[in-house]
Amino acid sequence: MVIRLEIAKRVRQLALPLLCVSVLAYFLFHTIQGDRGVVAWLMLKQDLRVADTRLAAIEDERMMLANRVARLSPKTLDADLLEEQVRLMLNQASENEVVIMQDRLPPMTPDERATSDIN
Repeated sequence: MVIRLEIAKRVRQLALPLLCVSVLAYFLFHTIQGDRGVVAWLMLKQDLRVADTRLAAIEDERMMLANRVARLSPKTLDADLLEEQVRLMLNQASENEVVIMQDRLPPMTPDERATSDIN
């Protein structure tokens, strides 16, 4: 009987600390692995970096297209660009010209542009 009372006493003494440790472990786990935890935050940070890279590439392409549109506007007409566009659209060339067809390359990313030799 004494042993049973001693065990009951020890269980009562350990119940509150065990409960506190369990609650702490629960919150610690969800701080790291939860929907708004550290791992999810790091993944969102990586997604943001990828989105920023895509945004920079799209902005570069937009600026390039805006430049071409500005050069074709009636106020600042670029004759060479206009002639190039006419030949491209009409698929025509003069008799004394040599036409070299090239595949269009995809636009360079900012990292590729920084490492290329051509500015």
